Amino acid sequence: MLAAELLQFAVRTMWDEKAGRFRDRVEAADPVAPFELNCHAACVLNRLGLITGDAAYHARAGRLLESLGMESPLHEIFGAPLALAATEIADRRLPAGLELSSVDWQLPG
Repeated sequence: MLAAELLQFAVRTMWDEKAGRFRDRVEAADPVAPFELNCHAACVLNRLGLITGDAAYHARAGRLLESLGMESPLHEIFGAPLALAATEIADRRLPAGLELSSVDWQLPG
């Protein structure tokens, strides 16, 4: 739940609707949208969509990934993060080795 709340805060305060990606700060003046950070954000959005079943996360991840793919010079530099995000989101699956299970945090009474 904490990851979802944190991401919802980031979407509300740092999502640039026009660019289709996250800025690096809340203030919209002189925004910077770090390419590699947005690649990782796309993976996080996708993972939350898979875990929660909320298709809106996956849709935003796809939009973010689409906006990142438009920058061919940066794609050459940051090819690996973009490729990881693209593969994970296109396959709609968690990366190998990342297995999540529910935890019962209640103490025995």
